[in-house]
Amino acid sequence: MLAGGEIEVGLMPAGQSVGLVRDVPTVGELLDRIMAEAQRIVDGRLAGMTG
Repeated sequence: MLAGGEIEVGLMPAGQSVGLVRDVPTVGELLDRIMAEAQRIVDGRLAGMTG
């Protein structure tokens, strides 16, 4: 429920957002992506400190 008590006001934006979802990975795939992105960031920004 929204702070003002108007539940209907929040439902439409949430419903429209659902239509934008194009990718629903498994938990394992999601974690793999997160870890790979984190590694790219570390490699790129901290290259002088690692290795």
